[in-house]
Amino acid sequence: MMKLFHFWFLLAFILVSKVHSLEEDDNQELTNFWAVELDQDDELLAQEVAKKHGYNYGGRIGSLPNHFLLVREEKSEGDNKRGDIPYPSLREHPNVKWHEQQRSLTLEKRGVFQQCDPLPGHINEDGIKDLKYCNDPMFCKQWYIASFGQDNEPMGSDMGILEAWKMGYTGKGVKVTVMDDGLDHTHPDLKHNYDPKASRDLNDNDGDPKPRDEADQYHGTKCSGEIGAQANNSVCGVGVAPDVNLGGIRMLDGSVTGVTEASAFGLQPDYIDIFSASWGPKDNGQTLAGPSTLGKKALEHGAKHGRKGRGSIYVWASGNGGGSHDDCDCDGYASSIYTIAIGAISAAGRSTFYDEKCASTMAVVYSGDSGGRVEEYHDLVTTGRGHTCLRHFGGTSAAAPLAAGVFSLVLQANKDLTWRDLQHIITKTAKVNNPKDSSWKINGAGFKINHKYGFGLLYAPALIKAAKTWKTVPKQVKCEIKVKLPSDKRKRAITKAGSVTFTVEADACRGTPNFVKKLEHAQAVINLRHRQRGVLSIDIESPSKTLSRLLAERPLDKSTVGVKDWPFTTVHMWGENPAGYWKLTIRDNTDLHEKRLTNNYRFQFDDNEMQVRDEPEMAFHSENMESEDLPVNDEAFEIPRPFRHEIVLEDENEDEGRQNVAREEDERELNIFDVRSNIYGALDSWTLVLYGTAE
Repeated sequence: MMKLFHFWFLLAFILVSKVHSLEEDDNQELTNFWAVELDQDDELLAQEVAKKHGYNYGGRIGSLPNHFLLVREEKSEGDNKRGDIPYPSLREHPNVKWHEQQRSLTLEKRGVFQQCDPLPGHINEDGIKDLKYCNDPMFCKQWYIASFGQDNEPMGSDMGILEAWKMGYTGKGVKVTVMDDGLDHTHPDLKHNYDPKASRDLNDNDGDPKPRDEADQYHGTKCSGEIGAQANNSVCGVGVAPDVNLGGIRMLDGSVTGVTEASAFGLQPDYIDIFSASWGPKDNGQTLAGPSTLGKKALEHGAKHGRKGRGSIYVWASGNGGGSHDDCDCDGYASSIYTIAIGAISAAGRSTFYDEKCASTMAVVYSGDSGGRVEEYHDLVTTGRGHTCLRHFGGTSAAAPLAAGVFSLVLQANKDLTWRDLQHIITKTAKVNNPKDSSWKINGAGFKINHKYGFGLLYAPALIKAAKTWKTVPKQVKCEIKVKLPSDKRKRAITKAGSVTFTVEADACRGTPNFVKKLEHAQAVINLRHRQRGVLSIDIESPSKTLSRLLAERPLDKSTVGVKDWPFTTVHMWGENPAGYWKLTIRDNTDLHEKRLTNNYRFQFDDNEMQVRDEPEMAFHSENMESEDLPVNDEAFEIPRPFRHEIVLEDENEDEGRQNVAREEDERELNIFDVRSNIYGALDSWTLVLYGTAE
């Protein structure tokens, strides 16, 4: 049976074409993979379904119960026939609950901005007296592990890693897997900690994740070195968790589908503790995309059922689109409640020029960047191609594995932590970096939070100390509130340079099993239309008056698609009581668009010097957002769709007979592309989703 599976899996892979989609999922190429969900977890039934409908059985999909892979040579259900008789559609089978033909996804590694020539693995460096803990030649350059002023970086700009080691925590017994383009487990600094049981090659469907020997296929090896490079072997540097079990999943060197994602996210769920990912949708300031349907299912299942019920830990790079003014809340991987989004700061604790700011970032770690000042530029040390050592690794690609390494120290201290326990510990122990930054705020539960830094810098000793005595948080509950919108279409329209605010009184599902008393994540699931999505900003205000920006203006985003069922996520209300009045404000920034694009994006590169002008913080207050043509109504109404729209323009001083009445035809949709109109968009639906505990 396994030989048959391998044969058809490889055949299917050969038939899949690579594709670069235009945007999001609309134009991505169909493959010859079908995923099905049956009403029971029966492999024999799945084989029968495959045979009856003209497919070849491909096996289970990751660790998802009831989900199976079917493969056929053609890419259309209608193309496959038994002689002249077409096979019946999968939707006709009584045991098939859901099925989906897989599409090729467009994903990118979160690239490195400063790439230098690799150095040989054995280097004679002058030691520093205070840094004799390891004999690895590049250890003295790893300021983020132990900072004593070497290389002129600020004293104390480390994450307490050396202190954690001295406490006895080196990641021993914890399994961490890097999902990327592979892991060169023959590297002399990685081979000792390599764990084949925590590894897989999903591109070639075998057990060896070693990448192809090409320069662009060693991203995963670089990420892996940060986590688990061996200590005291006189080679290169040291990983944050030098005794960890290190695995790799090769998945980005070829076409990626939902099946690929689900297989990666669900690999050895009761064995692997932490998954690290330094990739996602394009960081171009234009894309709004996230995991496939299967990927979403696998993330949720892994977080809730992995690690024997404690939950797999998924660590995600927040994104390198800062230079394109991207927003990581437009990245469905980083903004998922089941992942921990990690951003990057410079050695001085400042925001990096490439890091994306958003409301879903949980925390930050150090990475390569000057924070706007060339003299502060410092990079990270890691393993490279051809058994080499790299001194210049950076970006949020470097941030996610650094955090994953820190979390392995934490799990060594307390293996019983759940995925939500870890998130709670982060909120309570993260250090406020760059305290002079005026964008820090205190939410209604007393947490300091920032759109640039989340809850702050991960600090290993504090995390470990909290983990050792941590009591498991109560179970998660979820409250969904479908917000009623005004039936008068004018009151939900978005005008040029105007804004519209909607208010809902939420009881947080009181009196039901879904009652939320203490908030963790809050989401606004939005459907809206607009002429140009990139000029929009969306803010949400909690009953505690905590204001969070869900979507920032993205000048490069020219999409006319709008937003379709997108869950904008914020962690800025963590710990608050969510009962009360919530406000959602959508603003059209067309008037500011050209000015901001011209004045606030000046990056000058001169050989090896880089000057970055930080973008000034934009103040946003819903009470100051005016709409010239439309009244803003904070009351809650229900809106049928399609509907009748009538606009009455009247002068109160004129007789009724002289009123100017403008009337649209029944059932006609609002034309937001009418150049004569000042209406540029409209909100179609908004659902408030609250995640938290009832205690």
